[in-house]
Amino acid sequence: DVSAPILATAREGLYDQPRLTEVPAPVLRKYFREEAGRYRLIDRIRGMVRFERHNIMTAEPFPAVDLILCRNVLIYFSRAEQERILLNFSNALAASGVLVLGRSEVLVGEMRTLFLSEFPIERIYRRKGSEPAAVEPLQGP
Repeated sequence: DVSAPILATAREGLYDQPRLTEVPAPVLRKYFREEAGRYRLIDRIRGMVRFERHNIMTAEPFPAVDLILCRNVLIYFSRAEQERILLNFSNALAASGVLVLGRSEVLVGEMRTLFLSEFPIERIYRRKGSEPAAVEPLQGP
């Protein structure tokens, strides 16, 4: 994310109960601890996640990752910008890494060749191949 305050909140891993209504009870008991009516994700799981500040519109390379959550962001960019962003995502994802988009977002153009659709309704994709994409990235601002 580009927002330092949002990243700080995410690092806390602390959720109000209504945010966890779809989490199965066994998962909630195993991976969360109650704290004053809220639930904190256990340290072991939080420690598996790296939260970094990054602007998807810069030419800076993305760090290597296993999962990218980019929900309801691409809709604000032009098609050319979306293609550049998705190419950068593909290059950053580990082989078989996962990309999650928002329900109103789709893979555009050649980007459809870089990902396999795992759960189309939820817009969950898996990166194809083990090598970085052969598509030339579009130049950013």
